[in-house]
Amino acid sequence: MSDSLLDKLIELETALHKQSTRNDRSRLEELLHGDFFEFGSSGKVWSRQETIESLSQETQDAVVTAEHFKLHKHAEEVAQLTYVSQRNDGSKTLRSSLWKLDKGQWRMIFHQGTKTQK
Repeated sequence: MSDSLLDKLIELETALHKQSTRNDRSRLEELLHGDFFEFGSSGKVWSRQETIESLSQETQDAVVTAEHFKLHKHAEEVAQLTYVSQRNDGSKTLRSSLWKLDKGQWRMIFHQGTKTQK
């Protein structure tokens, strides 16, 4: 697996953790594929539009750290990034994102968060 692809997807993924990205509707539209959806750690299923609306209205900058990134290449144009995130309140979540190469740009097409104690 390409370290450069892993680095690129980590860069894109962690950009979504930043308030400046979350509040930038045009940047979110670039990063989230047109067919994007999410299974949130809350159990809610989020559409692309719901995700963009929710993130663009956030007012507090949550501190998120991420570690243990792993890349799983499923096809030439499809890759999965898995990792563990932790918020400043101590909660941890197992994360999985599917990224699709679309017109030369990697875009997230699916994301899932599952709360964990580990």
